[in-house]
Amino acid sequence: MKKLFLIGLAGIMALSPTIQTFADTSEWSASVLQEGELYGIYPLEWYDEDFTKTISEEKLNSLVSKTAEKLSKLELTLNLNTNVHNSYKPLTHGDVITRLFSTIAWYDEITETDAVQYFIDNDLVKDNPKELQLNNECSVEQAVVLATRLVEHAYAKFDAGAKGYVYKVENNGNVVYLVGTIHSGTPDLYPMNHKLKDAFDKSDLIACEINPNEEEIQAYIDATIYSDGTTLKDHVDEQTYERIWQAFELMGMPEDQKHMADLSKLWSIRELFDLYIRAQHGGIDNEVEAERALQTMHGVDNYFINKVDVNKQELIGLETLGSKVDTYVSQSDADKSDEYLSDVINSQIDIILSPEINKEEIIMPETTIAMDLATDVKHWANGDVDGLLSGIGEDISGCSRDVNFTNGIIKLLESDEEQTCFVMLGAFHFLIDNSVVDLLEAQGYNVVDFYE
Repeated sequence: MKKLFLIGLAGIMALSPTIQTFADTSEWSASVLQEGELYGIYPLEWYDEDFTKTISEEKLNSLVSKTAEKLSKLELTLNLNTNVHNSYKPLTHGDVITRLFSTIAWYDEITETDAVQYFIDNDLVKDNPKELQLNNECSVEQAVVLATRLVEHAYAKFDAGAKGYVYKVENNGNVVYLVGTIHSGTPDLYPMNHKLKDAFDKSDLIACEINPNEEEIQAYIDATIYSDGTTLKDHVDEQTYERIWQAFELMGMPEDQKHMADLSKLWSIRELFDLYIRAQHGGIDNEVEAERALQTMHGVDNYFINKVDVNKQELIGLETLGSKVDTYVSQSDADKSDEYLSDVINSQIDIILSPEINKEEIIMPETTIAMDLATDVKHWANGDVDGLLSGIGEDISGCSRDVNFTNGIIKLLESDEEQTCFVMLGAFHFLIDNSVVDLLEAQGYNVVDFYE
């Protein structure tokens, strides 16, 4: 929870990439292990253990079960009469490969019967020659890497995986992919569709909403706290103030963050509460996993930012933190008034303090961000525009940020560099009326659906 408050109270979640580190792993496996964590095929508690040790029977059973569950979402034709022969000693490389192969071999669409040959033919054993020492014991990291590669391969083979909202526009020798993102995620977002990942891999320039430096981050943090000598208590009534602190205590407020919390402006507290509620409704059942998931929640932006190859790709931001702060400041009086924000926060606290409450019965302002992360993820994965838009109300239109984003994209399109660009903005910046896509088309650019 400490990281949640450090990021949430500053109001800068989804601005910087979240990079997971592992206690004991080999250098060659780190990126694949992170991918496997995103897939949800092994529990987060494994982070705190030695990945280089021989995998246990319990862990291997869990890994195989989670891999099978992930592959079942491909909705292939199940054939329960399939029998995969396994002659290897338990917990060896051959045993792990064979048991993982069984999770895909029982589908009619897979005609191969030799587990090891299937992994070789589909390039699922590579980089590390130890992977083919079939009679040697298999480590946790080696098993997870093999499972991760199998899932990625299967989703690519059957053209599955999350598609999102992606458009393509070309001009003057430049190609720009427009990727509408969601800033938080669950394992149902992953793997991404291989076509989207291929577009990223061949891009020279990666653009996101903000790529801040330390000075900008500090300036943004400063903008989220009261600097006029007042504190939170001066901006809400006594009952609301007490309820805010009840929510903080329930969420596990770190002791060293209480002073910062008491200085935080109401809109930043609203963002923090929204993040917490979205996580709680994101399909996370176990209390321990809920806390870890709050810290490692992976949105689409962070996923691709973490994959930027600094030797081949340039990462830029289309706006500064200062411009984002200005957007908040320029909101209407109703949207930024203490009374309005207090009403929003009290509705959020109702949910936080009573998680079993039916959120459909709670009256919240239309501008409050949708709470159901799982639903957002489902809509994004399917590329369901109508589904995502159904959660924000009617008559929502583009804003000044969309104009600024459009101008930045036009500069890329008119560049003489003849480069490929991968531009990531929150999905609504592309989907609602009078936003980026409409503005580009109004300027004469031909914006097409990436998948058509």
